[in-house]
Amino acid sequence: MTKTINVAKEFGKYLAGRIKSDSDRSGEHFYEEILHPNFSTNDILILDFRECQTAPSFIDEAFRRLYNEFKRDLNNNIKIIAQSLRTEKQILNVLAGRHIFENV
Repeated sequence: MTKTINVAKEFGKYLAGRIKSDSDRSGEHFYEEILHPNFSTNDILILDFRECQTAPSFIDEAFRRLYNEFKRDLNNNIKIIAQSLRTEKQILNVLAGRHIFENV
């Protein structure tokens, strides 16, 4: 099964901050409200970030938490659509367990 989430519509357009006390659109919030409840290792989750601006702290927190939970490359389970190739590469790096800025 494939599920697509338009992040701007379902969560917000300006995504920044690592933890809840940083922002109400933090990586921690996104992980708990969107990413974790909608993720399954048996399905494909498509996340559409085209209308979003994302800070590296947000990306690292949200996607690192998911990677740490499963301890394996999750790029086969999550597809990223982003306005910026840099944003897409940062997310894919974290999902593969690499440093967010590796080869970006």
